[in-house]
Order: sequence, then structure tokens, then C-alpha cells
Amino acid sequence: DGLDEVGGPEGLMLRTLEVALEVGRHRPAAVLLQEVVPSSLELLTSKEVLGCTYDVVLPEDPRMPYYVAILLDRRQLRRVGRPSTANFPGTHMGRQLLAVAVEPVLPPLAGAPPLLLATAHLESTGEQAPERRRQLMQSLRHLRRVVGRTPVGATQGCAAVGSALLGGDLNLRDEEVKAVWRELGDEACGIADVWSFCGSPEDARWTWDTIDNDNTGSTFACRMRFDRMFFLTPGISDEPAAGASASSTSRQGKASKAPGEPHLAPRREQPEMAQGWRPTSLLLV
Repeated sequence: DGLDEVGGPEGLMLRTLEVALEVGRHRPAAVLLQEVVPSSLELLTSKEVLGCTYDVVLPEDPRMPYYVAILLDRRQLRRVGRPSTANFPGTHMGRQLLAVAVEPVLPPLAGAPPLLLATAHLESTGEQAPERRRQLMQSLRHLRRVVGRTPVGATQGCAAVGSALLGGDLNLRDEEVKAVWRELGDEACGIADVWSFCGSPEDARWTWDTIDNDNTGSTFACRMRFDRMFFLTPGISDEPAAGASASSTSRQGKASKAPGEPHLAPRREQPEMAQGWRPTSLLLV
């Protein structure tokens, strides 16, 4: 939220500290940030705030004075190999894809295959939809490319990446996601939308909401799911129940998947679940 000028420097400081309080309250293993500016990053990573608890991963050579970042809980996660930064060739807003492979260090998850965490702030505004679609395709192809491979720069004997997650302010509209899935074709198979995989909880649907969130200052009513997460775990995200469209589920619970739609259906509970990373719930704070 570093680009919001409401309240000036003091307002930015207060919003940043509120973010830090939420992080401290929930103690997530990783935090994916967008619209980070130097002043807010300095505050977040100070020893008095989150600096003693979280390691920060930054993109190489940010093209703008705002950028993405990833916070990693030092007690829960360990980096594997080197972080990577991929520039979006067609961006007019300096947007980049930042990714880092991690592995859990606490039992019972210690020893699990590495998980790739990736974040991006895709091109903003409605008229930039074509560029945003290209950026999403590049990002999803990156997920597919790294799963099953040893992280770049990892020590000898390191396991291959078992799962990959992309999350952030992706500025996406539903029709754009469907268009990307149609264009990717088989390359999109097995990549699932986290919100839908978790059962499409209505209270976690809208991430930009001018109705319930009155601090936007908007005079119009609009609800959008701009912020999204996608994940790829072979054998889990491509499970048949995850490959049907939640929007096409009938009252009887049957689902069908229309051509070009992403894997958007709720997961199906099974007595014997495949091994690997998967989302289990979703909460907006």
C-alpha cells in the first residue's frame, strides 16, 4: 500500500505498522508483499518491528520506486538456492516476478520437498488487460518450469521442487483468467485457483470491495477479486475434483468444466490424500 498518499508519511507509517501487527498476530511462514516502498520496507524490517523474525527477499534491480517483496519466517522456513527475478518485457509500470524456493525446518514438515513461492504485481487498470494476460502466462509457465527441478543454486543432493505458489495483487478479472487458460491449453493443466480449491468461501471472495471497505473513498459500488493465488502440486492440484469449474456446480453438487476455464472447483476430501503441499483454508484479514 506504499503508493497510497492518504495521510502523508504519517499515514503510511501507521498503515505499515498495522500490517506488521497482523503479521505478528498470525505469524505466517511467508508474506507476499506488493507496492513496497523503501520507507515502509525499512520500517517493516527494523529490529523493533519484524526484522528479528523475518528474512526479506527483494527483486534484483527494481525498475520503479515501488516493488514486490517476500518475507520468510526464519524459524519456520529456510531458503533453498537463489531467489530469481523475471522482468515482464511488455510492462510500462516496471512490474516483475519474484520467486524463491523454501523448505520447512520444523517438524512434522521438516524434510518435505521445497516449495517455490512467487509474487507479482501485474499491470494495473482495465485497459492494460492484454499485457496483464501476457504477464500471467509468463508467471504460470514459470511455476510449471520449476516444479520437478532442483532449485537454481541449491546444494548438491537437494530435492526437486514439489510445489509452486503464485500470489499477489494480480489485478485479474475472471474473463482474463479464462482467456489465459484457453491460450495455455495443456500447459494450464494441474494449476489450481487457491480460493476455489478451498471451497470458494464467500467471506473471502472480494479482495477489492468499495461496499464493505469504506476507507477507499470510492463513491461507487464495486467488488472484485483482484488478489489471487494459484498453485501447482502434481497429484493434488490436478486431482479430478479440482479440475471442474466451481461456477458451473449445480445444486445437486455435480460440476462440469467448460473449455478454457481454469481449475476452479473445491477440493474433494478423500480417506487417502496424496502427499504434497496444498491450501486448506483461506482468510481475509
